[in-house]
Amino acid sequence: MINLLPPQVKSDFAYAKRNSLVVRFVIVMIVVALALSLLMAGGVLYANAGAERLEKQLGNRKQQVSELNEARQEAASISATVDTIENLLDQQSYYSHFIAELGQTTPNWAAVRAVTLERTQNGQPDPNGGKRVDLQVILEDISRVSELRTILLSMERVDFVDIQQAQDSDTTVNTLIVLGLNTPAHEPLKPGDNQ
Repeated sequence: MINLLPPQVKSDFAYAKRNSLVVRFVIVMIVVALALSLLMAGGVLYANAGAERLEKQLGNRKQQVSELNEARQEAASISATVDTIENLLDQQSYYSHFIAELGQTTPNWAAVRAVTLERTQNGQPDPNGGKRVDLQVILEDISRVSELRTILLSMERVDFVDIQQAQDSDTTVNTLIVLGLNTPAHEPLKPGDNQ
């Protein structure tokens, strides 16, 4: 076949083919760029949504950890309280024995108003280890103070009796007495403890 087209027309056809290919290529590239842009935008949105979910989960976990720490502290506090209560219950009978012994020894003319078995100093336990008892006693007469001291010294576990204060009013004598014990008031009295 012989091509009888003029050379100008031939070159126009060749450029037309090339132009149509370039236009198609540009259109395909634009479509691909738009698709990639949409894909990237969707990926960014998905990543942001995932990050927000993870932040919420992290916040929930932190709150749970905080609640667990509070519960652990409450449990430790309750455990310490229970230990203290058990200790007091174990020692209660011994305190009651000491109080009963004190009640049997105290004469009718002396009324024990207050008994402090273990003192604390600034929140710290008594350095004497429970071997000190403070009594507040009301007497009928100031002359009975020395007699009461002698009677209290006759108790088995009492080492010394110290009269701290004796205030005489019109009708009664308010007396503060410190007892030094040879065994702590919360411990049972054993044979041989009296000195």
